[in-house]
Amino acid sequence: MLDFNNTEIAFSSKSQSELRNAYLLFNTIKYPWLVKCASFGSNIALKIHFPLAWAVKPTLYKQFVGGETLQDCTKAIDHLRQFNVRSTLDFSAEGEQTPEGIQATFEETLRSIDFAKGNDNLAYAVFKPSTITTDELLAKASEKRGELTIEEVKAFREFKERFMAFCQRAYENDVRLIVDAEDYCFQDALDELTDEAMASDASVLSDSYTSGDVKDVTETIEGGNQEADDFNEKNDAP
Repeated sequence: MLDFNNTEIAFSSKSQSELRNAYLLFNTIKYPWLVKCASFGSNIALKIHFPLAWAVKPTLYKQFVGGETLQDCTKAIDHLRQFNVRSTLDFSAEGEQTPEGIQATFEETLRSIDFAKGNDNLAYAVFKPSTITTDELLAKASEKRGELTIEEVKAFREFKERFMAFCQRAYENDVRLIVDAEDYCFQDALDELTDEAMASDASVLSDSYTSGDVKDVTETIEGGNQEADDFNEKNDAP
């Protein structure tokens, strides 16, 4: 039986040194005031072009980032696979929500889906919809769809095209794809697009759920489970 409390198995890929560093890191960031101070100091350092890599790479970067490029991630991916752990590709270097930043993120995410093709060490590819549009548009499309202006309708259509392009690329490459919803105020718009993609593309598994209301997210998950059961029954899926 799978036991998530078995830390010997859970941390078998980590050395004693890595575990000590992780313990220190998580014990540090559990204090909100300390995180706030560090964030404030980091912003000042960035503005005056003070180098931070010497402090960030051995700590936060080492714990949460697989690499700066897809090729850089290969070492971490291969290492985890030795312990029967498959990785997921999630481009998290979120750029500015400008046309240039959105296009750069779009192209890099496509490359990550291509990179996952035929790679047994990778379980899924993941993408964040908020990196290919703006937070304001996603929130308004979810909560006040009827109030979108003509320009916003056009922008949302372009966002949908990018969203579906990821799904199509995953389908062509036979790569399973996860949509990272990120924020509860984006949920309705992303649920709608994900459902549409899943109805025509088996590569899209699901979107993630984030909610400020536990009752809302519970009802959403239960509804999604029922839709999945109905789909499987209709298509004789196991």
